[in-house]
Amino acid sequence: MNSLTTFSDLQVRRALLEGLVALRKAQPTRTAFEYKEVIGRVATALLPGAAATQLVANWDQLRNTPHSLPGSVDEHPDNRKLLAAVWSLIGDGYMYPRFVDQQAAGTYAVHLLRLVVTEKLDRVGSQGEAHPLHPGFLARFRARAPSATDEVVAYLEDAVSCAEARLFRPSLAMVGVANEQTIRTTHAALVHLTLLAAPPANAGARNLLSEVQGSIGAWQVPGVDARQTKEDRHRLSFAATFSEALRVERNNVAHPGVSLGDEVMVEQMLSGFAHHATAFWEVMVKHAASQGFQL
Repeated sequence: MNSLTTFSDLQVRRALLEGLVALRKAQPTRTAFEYKEVIGRVATALLPGAAATQLVANWDQLRNTPHSLPGSVDEHPDNRKLLAAVWSLIGDGYMYPRFVDQQAAGTYAVHLLRLVVTEKLDRVGSQGEAHPLHPGFLARFRARAPSATDEVVAYLEDAVSCAEARLFRPSLAMVGVANEQTIRTTHAALVHLTLLAAPPANAGARNLLSEVQGSIGAWQVPGVDARQTKEDRHRLSFAATFSEALRVERNNVAHPGVSLGDEVMVEQMLSGFAHHATAFWEVMVKHAASQGFQL
């Protein structure tokens, strides 16, 4: 693959965001970066060496081509892909452009001079892959919670996609569904371990979570060190508290007219779920699976 046109718009956008985060981390005293620096990061992330070099050269050669003149070269397809991602991130508040105008010999042109990152991008960069808008967020969750079902991961992915598109109410709804599926699976795992009784068919997530929370104090796995058991109970207790908070927020946004917190709150709910839900999947559910529980 020697062209960015072989990648989806979302892949290019995520590579661009990751490149900006990397540039900011490598040079923390700078907030403004030349466009050429930024696309170089994207090219390196997505293309093999020679193709990456050629992409930057193509942009350098074609960026100022007056397309209205006879025989001029049309916009390079890779540049179209890149600039679409650039303006997408500008529109979403990760950065803003700085321009320079030039006038000579009866001509006038405005060129994109550099890109300036915003506090929103710094927020993503400060948390790294733990932030839901970081391109590595979903892979990190999969690595930390390999027991999580594909269904839960898919709901979380939908939540991230909605957040990227600034659809915050649907984003919170989707991570809320992932949370409910986690609650129900954890409760079923404890039933399998005979630590809880089977619930009624119409049992709600609130009641199931309450029963899960009540079982945490007695959680113990034969052969596991007492210090590790204490740590597991600590993690599970925080996970249950967060899960209830997320459940309430998810229910609130399901009602028209109920106000929604700002984007930072939604980001916190996504990152909080990815952090805390791992306790349920990797402590309770994983142990139940080792005892024959079917996911």
